[in-house]
Amino acid sequence: MCEILLLNVYWRISISLLMQLLFLFELAYIELRSVTFQSNDLLTRD
Repeated sequence: MCEILLLNVYWRISISLLMQLLFLFELAYIELRSVTFQSNDLLTRD
């Protein structure tokens, strides 16, 4: 019984960590896209 409880807690922690990682990757991706769009605007402006 105790092992099942530990496994459940472990799964919840790992899933929450995965969600945080995905969120960070999404934020980084959006940042990179905005940066590349800005550089493209600067290039086309010249």
